[in-house]
Amino acid sequence: LRRIDELIDLKPDGMIDLYLYASYEDMRDAVLYEPGWTGGQSYGEHNIIILGIPEGAENWGKGAIAHELMHNVVDRFTFSCLVRIPTWVHEGLAVVSEGGPGEEGMAMLQRAIDRNNIFPLRSLGGGFPEDPDKAELAYNQSYSIVDFLIRRGDAARMRSLLELLGSGMTADESLQKLYGFNVDG
Repeated sequence: LRRIDELIDLKPDGMIDLYLYASYEDMRDAVLYEPGWTGGQSYGEHNIIILGIPEGAENWGKGAIAHELMHNVVDRFTFSCLVRIPTWVHEGLAVVSEGGPGEEGMAMLQRAIDRNNIFPLRSLGGGFPEDPDKAELAYNQSYSIVDFLIRRGDAARMRSLLELLGSGMTADESLQKLYGFNVDG
């Protein structure tokens, strides 16, 4: 929560209930229609996070808690029935919150860049791929973009981006206003 406050100057607006399951499968059985690679889920409108953390995966679990907390705080801050924050913003912030994708994830992203095999950013505005490897690339790419935006600005600018997106401005309009370029830029 301290990292989230440092990154985007936000705090939770109440208690967040965290439900832990003994395995990824147990967690996925508790919800419907989640990709097979999902290990956690945040329901910001209800201040609930669910995670499957198997024995021996406690370190992963700590990062996953940070990841889902970011989703929860952002969802509460930007809630609107009419607005959906682009997935690359949401997931990029969540991966930044957990400390980044690590050396392996960054190496995977670099290989995709070298092969000109990255996703167009616009394609990352909706759901991520079902294929676990492609999903991992989408997360790593989203992290890289959001990390760039944070380094280019500061917590106040990232918070402003969320405010503009939450008010109904498009990603293009919001980025143009705050950073001087749109999604394609």
